[in-house]
Amino acid sequence: MFKRLKQTALVLAVFVGAMLIVGVLVDAVLPRHWQPVQASVQSANIASVRKGTPEWAIQADARYEFHGRVYETRRDVFVYADRDVALDALDDWPPGREFTLYVNMDAPESVSVYPDGGRSGAIAAAVILTPALVVMIGFIIFLIRCRRDAVST
Repeated sequence: MFKRLKQTALVLAVFVGAMLIVGVLVDAVLPRHWQPVQASVQSANIASVRKGTPEWAIQADARYEFHGRVYETRRDVFVYADRDVALDALDDWPPGREFTLYVNMDAPESVSVYPDGGRSGAIAAAVILTPALVVMIGFIIFLIRCRRDAVST
């Protein structure tokens, strides 16, 4: 029983360690510095943004200025499950409407509707998906060992 407990603790330590390492690595790679800027809607429309169960996004073509240079972008500003709700909400995004975008200070053409550039969501997704990656890597190692053992006998 003690051996089984040690094995379980080792597996758990591998999963938790991998999750921590992935979280730290993703955190280090993603940009940290996002500055708010005012953007102006040039036009807006709705578009289907997901296959399978449809989701409808209000996509805004916007213009913003950063350090004296003008940039243009297209961003999904809201996503709805119901097309009719998205159509109704589209009326709230007329040309000229001002809204806040967040500019990556190191790459001003990169903007987000999220204050952290979507960083926290990306880190959470990477950490949550890490156990699946560990299982896949473990399975591949298992298959390679089985194949090697079969060839050597």
